[in-house]
Amino acid sequence: MAIYPRFQVYKSNRGRGRQSRGILRRVIYLYILTVAMRLFLVQFLGYPVGISSAQMNPELLPGDRVVVSPLAGWFARDALKKENKTNLRGRIVAVRIQEGSFNTVALELLLDAISFGIYPTDIRKLALRRIIAFEYERISMNTFEASIFTEDSSSPRSEFELIDAAYSIRSDLSTTSSINAPYTGTFDEIRVPEGHVFVLSDNRKEGLDSRYWSSLPISSIRSLVVFRYWPIHMYKAY
Repeated sequence: MAIYPRFQVYKSNRGRGRQSRGILRRVIYLYILTVAMRLFLVQFLGYPVGISSAQMNPELLPGDRVVVSPLAGWFARDALKKENKTNLRGRIVAVRIQEGSFNTVALELLLDAISFGIYPTDIRKLALRRIIAFEYERISMNTFEASIFTEDSSSPRSEFELIDAAYSIRSDLSTTSSINAPYTGTFDEIRVPEGHVFVLSDNRKEGLDSRYWSSLPISSIRSLVVFRYWPIHMYKAY
């Protein structure tokens, strides 16, 4: 008779242990599912990016927030290797200045997903710049305005003639700049190499862009800016 209560206690403890393990398994499954969904959203659909510098002033100001899409960036990279790329001239893209290996990029994406954005990976340190010229084109600059000699033109044309999107450039020097400016606002004609693009910041006198980096490989384009959602009254789809 004395063994029966002990057996009941043992069964009760074992039942609670199974219940605890079941709850733990559910929590782990939920966490894995959440990480997988975040990884899918960040890698394919899009994620928000805060503007912290004046590189794209006056189009994007510090404090603005935009959504960039890696999936749209994939389509952009594919289009830039083909003939149907003219609609990408003037688009704002997120470029990765220092190319990393596939394993490095994949690890950064995984760490970002696991830590829910707490881990400081380079995917949040991309530079937003505007595509101005494509491969094989020749580009020059005079007083901060670019002129492009396209493959099918007999004379150079202003960037504002070739780009449908309405935008303006800033060529005055800010007194609050932390960059060693001014950068050159005039340079002779150069040719964009095969498989490359020439990108510029809208803030031409302070921005780091292809005048400093040279032309960038198409593979350095990671995402495409799809819309600005903050401030709300400044909402704009690109």
